[in-house]
Amino acid sequence: MSQKWSILFVLSTGLLVVGSTFISPLWVAAGKVAYPCLFRSLEERTECYEDTLPDLFPEFSVREIFSFVKSAQKIEPALADCHFVAHELGQRVVRNNPKRWADFIKEEIPGSICAGGYVHGLTIAAYDHEGLSDKEIERELPVFRKACEGMRFNDRLSCVHGLGHMLYYITGGDVRRSLPLCDRVTSESIVDQSFTDARRCYTGVVMMLFFSFIDPEWEPSKLYSLNRENVQDFCDTFPRPAHRGACMRGSWPIFSEVIETGGGIDVFCANQPDTHETEWCYAKMFLAVGWKNVGELNDIQRICSGVSSAWRKSCHMHTQREILAQGGISGGLPKAIELCELYGLADRNSCYAILAESSGRYTGTSQNDVPRKEFCEKLPEAWRDMCLSAPER
Repeated sequence: MSQKWSILFVLSTGLLVVGSTFISPLWVAAGKVAYPCLFRSLEERTECYEDTLPDLFPEFSVREIFSFVKSAQKIEPALADCHFVAHELGQRVVRNNPKRWADFIKEEIPGSICAGGYVHGLTIAAYDHEGLSDKEIERELPVFRKACEGMRFNDRLSCVHGLGHMLYYITGGDVRRSLPLCDRVTSESIVDQSFTDARRCYTGVVMMLFFSFIDPEWEPSKLYSLNRENVQDFCDTFPRPAHRGACMRGSWPIFSEVIETGGGIDVFCANQPDTHETEWCYAKMFLAVGWKNVGELNDIQRICSGVSSAWRKSCHMHTQREILAQGGISGGLPKAIELCELYGLADRNSCYAILAESSGRYTGTSQNDVPRKEFCEKLPEAWRDMCLSAPER
């Protein structure tokens, strides 16, 4: 099936390269920049697109480029994970005008795709990574506080996470200075005590300790040299439970082999300091499983089925959200439905219930809204009424 879609993409993009007055300028330009990638393996094409598709900017806007990626995902499996395509795009957008990062952060298409990669990339280029003085930080904090205002729920969460990356950078990689800044730039208005904006920001901060590949040329990204043997002692040095919990859950790449085994997430999340951090740990691990395995649905099914029963619904929820975050309605929803069908009856029902409720998170409020109808009509008939009436988030 992958080969079939690849051939279709080669043919369709080849036609675009030839050009036609009946094809939009965006698709013609995209065909030209993508063409050198087409005759490669799946993994090589994914990496190639990271270098080529951002070349569409600035001739085309961020939203136009995302619209192309969203459409191309339907016929090109190598764009299922477009996180780092968006990453590079975000860096290019802000690199020549870093002071406008708070304006650019809102240019991603509503509903987002590519799992927040645009916001991640934008944050890398927004500030000089040597860090700011305390006085300079105080001057910048009002910009941070307003940066994510007015966004829809999903987009705001991605934005807040990106703020955490940026707070790490403006302190020159000093995580102990960065984490308290999250409390000053985020709102605690969310009713759910476990999933606050501050905790999402903490995740963005500590992620930089364990994902040096995000910004590999920056030396402080390797500063802490953390491993399985010393990470617990390092995280225990943070006095606040929320900061310790963020540090430990952020260390999951070190323990990825444990997490991928049956019941491994239960083992990994057993060291959290309190119930709120434990809930956040499971949610974060399930998102990580969805992200890492967006093209390997059988692995998602295996991991979710292996987690303790108390957390299985959470696994369905967060892995599905990550799949939808990558591909949106057009690219992600068919994968999410395919995943539901892999489960036994009880877990399948749980999976579809999560998808039906997700319509309120990824589409408009009205049952007559076209994206909402498109979303719900793709679900089995038994879940469509629930889908159409799900409240907007």
